[in-house]
Amino acid sequence: LLALCLEFSIQKFFVPTFRRLVEFRVRDIPGPARKRLGFEVWNAFVDVKELLDEHRRIVACEEPPIIEHLPYCTNNTACSIDWRQLWWNSMARFLLDGRNPQHFREAVEHFQELGSEIRRVNPECWKIQLQTVKKGAAFHLTFDLVEETAQRLSAALITEPGPMLTHAELNTLGLPSH
Repeated sequence: LLALCLEFSIQKFFVPTFRRLVEFRVRDIPGPARKRLGFEVWNAFVDVKELLDEHRRIVACEEPPIIEHLPYCTNNTACSIDWRQLWWNSMARFLLDGRNPQHFREAVEHFQELGSEIRRVNPECWKIQLQTVKKGAAFHLTFDLVEETAQRLSAALITEPGPMLTHAELNTLGLPSH
């Protein structure tokens, strides 16, 4: 669809289609499809994928800190240690799994199912941290990157034709009519 958007100068579908393209693994896109995308789009796609992978690794390795423990939390140190451990052993694993890395939304769904495995993380601290994770602030950056890249490509590569001339405007040009 991206190739058609480029060939026929259609901006309307370019950005959503580029967003969808970014969900694919690079190796899953066959050679002929790569060629149809053209150098600029393919290069931007690969660059975005590289940045998204790097960002995913950073987020996986850096758990959202517990800013403030709730009054019900009786052992802040143990709660923080187990939170960090829980993040690394579950959320990081979901995001970085070599055979099946999960998208953020999928990883969060699996992460919230761990409620019974939180060990010394205070249940109230767990709820607050889970709300923070669900907001996905760290992953909004990835959406913005993809969106801005797609907008930039669309503006640079697609020039939609102007409005067609009306019959009256054609007559003013003095062209022979059929």
